[in-house]
Amino acid sequence: MGESMNRKFHQSIAAALAITIATGIPTTHTLTQPSQAQEIGEASGKLLQQLNLSNDQLQQIKNIRSRNNSEIRSSRQRVRQLQQEIQELMSGTASSEQVRAKFNELQSVRQQAAKLQFEQTLAMREVLTPQQRAQLAQLIKQRRETRHNRR
Repeated sequence: MGESMNRKFHQSIAAALAITIATGIPTTHTLTQPSQAQEIGEASGKLLQQLNLSNDQLQQIKNIRSRNNSEIRSSRQRVRQLQQEIQELMSGTASSEQVRAKFNELQSVRQQAAKLQFEQTLAMREVLTPQQRAQLAQLIKQRRETRHNRR
């Protein structure tokens, strides 16, 4: 794996773990916000380095992510599509019932996507030692506090 791909891989793993631990249950909404995802991605490489994951742990996490990645990506894309459709319905002449039905569909897709992401993250969590889990939670807490103090 090239240096750039290796870095991106580390960032994506850490981002998924960071989102899960930071929020309890990851939401598709969080994962579809580019600015938040980018922010998490920038810091995630450092998080992984601080966890000192073994090559075996990295490979296990890579395998877990590759199992459901296309389904999760597809769900996120569907969420974005439904959000756009709702915006169009809201600005048009659609009835309240039509908008509500589309919103309910969006909620269902978000829930399915969140469940997929949650299950994937639980599997990745099992790869970490209890010490790594605690360390990751502490790193995320520190980063949150730093971010909060900047506001």
